[in-house]
Amino acid sequence: MKLYCQINREMYQYKSFFDLNQIILSFIVSGAIGLFFGVYPAVKASRLNPVDALRYE
Repeated sequence: MKLYCQINREMYQYKSFFDLNQIILSFIVSGAIGLFFGVYPAVKASRLNPVDALRYE
C-alpha cells in the first residue's frame, strides 16, 4: 500500500488534505442523519397500536 501511495503521488502530484473541521462536520452531519432516520420511525411506530400494526404487515 505504501508503494502504491508513493507511485500515485509521483504520477499525479496530488496531495490530499483534510481539515480537522471538515472531519468533525462530517461526523456531526452523518450522526444527525443517522439519529433522525433511526429515531423518527421508532417514535412513529411506538405510537401505533400493536394489533393494528401487525394486521397490515
